[in-house]
Amino acid sequence: MLLDRIKSCLSTWETMILGESEIIVEEVEHVAEVVDKVATVAEKVSEEVAEALPENGKLKETALLIEAVSKATAHDAKLTQDFIHKVSCNKRFQLA
Repeated sequence: MLLDRIKSCLSTWETMILGESEIIVEEVEHVAEVVDKVATVAEKVSEEVAEALPENGKLKETALLIEAVSKATAHDAKLTQDFIHKVSCNKRFQLA
């Protein structure tokens, strides 16, 4: 009887945890998509700004730095999306 109750509790907890983890994964994926979009736009804008600024200036250096950071951020966001997709598609680690 006690064993049945323990199994029931574990099953309930497992269902709750899996449900919560699925929600978290979906949210992380959404955030990664938004970060990718924002970083891509920031990269393009900073590139255009850098082109319009005079050479050897602090503003141009800053714009180029922002462009490089934005490009790396967009790349990392894509890697995050790819990782989430691979993990959620792998049956061994299936969250749902």
